[in-house]
Amino acid sequence: MDFDANTHRCTILIDQQLPAGLAINAASIIGISFGKLPGNLVGPNQQSQDGVDYPGVIYAPLAQSCKTYEEYGDRIADAHSDQIELVAIGLIGPKKKITLLTGNLKPYR
Repeated sequence: MDFDANTHRCTILIDQQLPAGLAINAASIIGISFGKLPGNLVGPNQQSQDGVDYPGVIYAPLAQSCKTYEEYGDRIADAHSDQIELVAIGLIGPKKKITLLTGNLKPYR
């Protein structure tokens, strides 16, 4: 997808119960994943044990202590998708669709 700020929106959703430091970390990780769109700045997609595809880098508690992308990939591959708790997600797409999904959500404070 070619991102056009006139027609697309980029939003990061974070669990409000996440402590501030972890929320900032989650936002930065999701932001890095957005960088995958125009080029190969982030490693390949990962798949859970049951075949669920996780594009780019995800932010999940099971990945917090990983030291390498390979270790991260191994942990995702060894886990069933229902064991992967996502505490933040990023959405990129047509402005109207993203606004419809997120327009009523409160900002993270």
